[in-house]
Formats: sequence, structure tokens, C-alpha cells
Amino acid sequence: MSQARVAYTTPRLWHVVDARDQVLGRLAAQVAALLVGKHKPTCTPHVDGGDHVVVLNAAAVALTGKKPTAKLYRWHTGWMGGLKTLTARQVMERDPARVVEHAVKGMLPMNNSRDPRMTRLRVYADEAGAARHARQIADSRAYAGAYLARHAPRDVRPLFVLEARQKGALMGDAARVLAPARLAELEKQAAEMQHDPQLATEYAAWQAARDAKVAAYENLLEAHIVARAEELNAEDEQRLDVAAVAPTTSSEDKLR
Repeated sequence: MSQARVAYTTPRLWHVVDARDQVLGRLAAQVAALLVGKHKPTCTPHVDGGDHVVVLNAAAVALTGKKPTAKLYRWHTGWMGGLKTLTARQVMERDPARVVEHAVKGMLPMNNSRDPRMTRLRVYADEAGAARHARQIADSRAYAGAYLARHAPRDVRPLFVLEARQKGALMGDAARVLAPARLAELEKQAAEMQHDPQLATEYAAWQAARDAKVAAYENLLEAHIVARAEELNAEDEQRLDVAAVAPTTSSEDKLR
């Protein structure tokens, strides 16, 4: 069995990702990219040159839609009739880190490098992992300088969201997963973001830019329609002129 190729010349840095209020699928895609090393210019498909990733607050990750009850996790014990099934809500209550690990593993390529990459993933239900790996994170920041800041995972939360969309994107079906106190905290955050002056200004600027693009497209389309109509009128006039100039032949001339 062949082993995964490792990039010994590429340093492995440590990234800290906060999973609080992050959509599970988007979060897993970004973490998988860090584990593979796609953020590095030396990325090679057959060489494992990714970094270490520490995911915090996995218990506060957001599951959208009906995933808390519709998404199922299955495994077999090896005995007859040993098929076990749990919903995402049940897995979140037992071990929130397992949900994030399962999602990230599904995002990684299915080759010999997947298991070594998963060993560099540390998922914690709360913020205890930051203190546990404080030395590695500090050494990585001191070594990398501004590299970690430039290649930090982007925020997957939407910037311009209304109250209804915000509750759907950030909270998902949180009523079936999170405690009432956590729901109240999320609703408070949603209200603060909705009435944030800076967010309102950014949304107004984005809306103005969108309206300008729509107006420009409509003007271009109208100009195209007018130009095409003029071309069709010119073709009709030319056809009529040709018909008027062409000599007419009678039936007697045809018989002759």
C-alpha cells in the first residue's frame, strides 16, 4: 500500500477557526482547504503540504433547514442487526466535534493523504482548545508573521441579510438544537446587526450599486432594441425600392 507524499520543505502553520454561528458546510469547505494546503502557492495535488487547524465552539455551529432532524449519521457495529442511526441533533447533543469532523472528512479528497490530514484537525466544543494549543499557535504566528493574517479563513456569514434571512442563515433550525438561552442570544445579535449603522450604510451602498447596474443593463438593452428596429426598417425600405425598380413581365411576354 502506497503512502502519502509529504512536503518536508513547506512549514506547517496553525490556524484557529471559530465555528460559532457558522454554516456547517461552508465552514467544512474552508477547513478542508487549509488542511489540503490550497491557500499556499506551493500546493501540489499529490503532495500533502497542508497546515494544522484548530476549530473552536463546534457546539455553536449552525445547521440550516431541516438538517437537525433530516440529516442522519449511520454506522455498523459489526454484529448482525448492528446498524445504528442518529440524527444531527442527537449527535450534536452527544459530541458536537463529531459533526464538524464528519463534514470536513467528506470535503477532503479520498486518497492516501486524507487520514494524515485528518490527524492535523483538532475540533473542540468550546474555546478550551485555544489554551491547549497556545504554544503551537504562538510559535506559528511568530514564525509566519503576516502570512496567517493574509490567509485567514474568510467569514462565511452573509454581509447583507435581512432579519428573516439572518435567522435562517445564522440560526438555521436552531430551535431543535440549541438551548433557549442560546436562542435568545442569537436573536439579540440579529437585532443588533439589523440596526447597526455601519451595516445599514454598507447595505445601502450595495443596493445603490445594484440599481445602477440594473439601470445600465436596461439602457443597453433598450439601445440594442432601437438599433435592431432601425436595421429592420432599413432592410424593408431597401426591399421595397428593389421591387419598385425591377421591370415587370406580363403573361404574354412569358408565352412569347
